Formats: sequence, C-alpha cells, structure tokens
Amino acid sequence: MSDLGDAVIQQHLKTLKLPAMRREYGQLARQARADSWSYEEYLRELLDIEIRAREASTTARRLSEARFPDLKTL
Repeated sequence: MSDLGDAVIQQHLKTLKLPAMRREYGQLARQARADSWSYEEYLRELLDIEIRAREASTTARRLSEARFPDLKTL
C-alpha cells in the first residue's frame, strides 16, 4: 500500500478510536494477502483483535479501580 493510503488509514482508525486495529492492520493485511483470505475473514480477524484488546483493557481498568489489597489467583 502507498504511504499516503497508509497514512489515511492510520488517521481514520485514530479518529474512530480503534487503537488495536491501528496497531495490527498492516501485519494482518500482509498475512491475509499471503494466505488469500477473503475480505470478510480479514475484517472478522481485525474486529476480533479490537474486541479482545478492549476486553483486556476493561478487565485491567476494573481491577485497578477495585483497589483490592492483594491480587490472588487460584
């Protein structure tokens, strides 16, 4: 992809507040081209990445806000 096209995509993803997609789309696009993914497969994978990142961020934020005295695991 051209530098101008990449810059436009980066700006759109920043405006839409999609940081995980912004970080990963280039590498994922290369993988999709190499493996001949359909557009739908590529989009689904990008959306999965964004959702997983948001869930992880939400979990970390809630744990931080809970201010548990000690983090315990089983």
